[in-house]
Amino acid sequence: GGGAGGGGPGGGGSKFARMDYDLDEAGYERAHLGDNYLDRMCTALDELVGPLRIFLIPRLADKLFVGVLAIALERIEAAILKTRITSLGAILLDSHVRYLVNYAKSRLDSPELSSTAGLYKVSPPLHRLTQIALLVNAADLEDAMDVVSCTRRRTGWELGREDIRRFLKLRDDFASDEVDRMPLDVQG
Repeated sequence: GGGAGGGGPGGGGSKFARMDYDLDEAGYERAHLGDNYLDRMCTALDELVGPLRIFLIPRLADKLFVGVLAIALERIEAAILKTRITSLGAILLDSHVRYLVNYAKSRLDSPELSSTAGLYKVSPPLHRLTQIALLVNAADLEDAMDVVSCTRRRTGWELGREDIRRFLKLRDDFASDEVDRMPLDVQG
């Protein structure tokens, strides 16, 4: 798999930590010990947006942060599409997304953005990433369909049929032909 931040296969000279969700037990343990791409991304976001915040009113500072975060999250989503995901990798992805939600909340001043629902409303890329993590964490394809229907009723669903299929096919233990046969009752 390629690295996030431009390292790519064989790009050992990259200063960015590698995104990897194709993990066995040893890889999962190592992922918790070392530097990860999210720590570096969040540090870079703080270094980029932090100095500008002092010149902006809180509402505009939040808007700037959400906009820059959206760009980063879209790149993360694109990078996820280039990796295989094991069940342990799905657990790690879920923990990374939870970290991102908490990180974003901690950087925003507006009270309406302190709730997860408020954050999802202003950051569709974060909402999508959360749904991707939920989806790939499904125990099986039937569970994945339940995740979609329950989440759609609770918070709305950002992913279309083809997105759902593309992300489920990343799981190493979900057969591609079975994913294609899933009856999906969502838009897109």
